[in-house]
Amino acid sequence: MRKKYFSQGFIILSLVFFMQAAFGQSFRTGGVVTDTATGETLIGVTVAEKGTGNAMMTDIDSRYAITVHPGATLEFFYVGYET
Repeated sequence: MRKKYFSQGFIILSLVFFMQAAFGQSFRTGGVVTDTATGETLIGVTVAEKGTGNAMMTDIDSRYAITVHPGATLEFFYVGYET
């Protein structure tokens, strides 16, 4: 199995998490999931807030938007990929 890593947007998401933590409220974040090796968008990736039941899947354009708690960690799951 080839290892693939999702990297697009992780730095931006991290900054958003740290900025929003100061407000103590839930916030909405999102992005596009791509394969870093090929640049292809990935449809149907599960995006979940770690440790909760809060999850969603990317749409036909590989976009996602999810409301999470400050300091949350997002996990990405896709059949055939290792994160």
